[in-house]
Amino acid sequence: MCTNPNFHNKPHYDFVIIKADDQTHFYTQLQYIFGITHREETYFMALILPLDIPLPASRSFKDDFDLQITHVWARKRQDSAIISLESIVQGALLLEDDSPGCEGDYIVMSVIDQDMW
Repeated sequence: MCTNPNFHNKPHYDFVIIKADDQTHFYTQLQYIFGITHREETYFMALILPLDIPLPASRSFKDDFDLQITHVWARKRQDSAIISLESIVQGALLLEDDSPGCEGDYIVMSVIDQDMW
């Protein structure tokens, strides 16, 4: 897993799937990974940006649905959260949709790993 604000002169932050509870998993973008030492034991944590905003009703996704393309949307940066690294299930490959008006829209590249779930 990688988080780097200056990776070849561009920011680079990996994506992961986290387990919120027994029934809920969602995509997140790693922002920062760190450890906290308390009473000689280190706990590893991650600052994440959840990608769990519901689909905008204003956008049409019929073609995406037919092609089985999954979109996820990022929360605002101030809605970032801190989690235990133990919540991470696995890495994920997401691509940002850089079309005009699509800020925070990511496309899940599930064709890379059919066994993602």
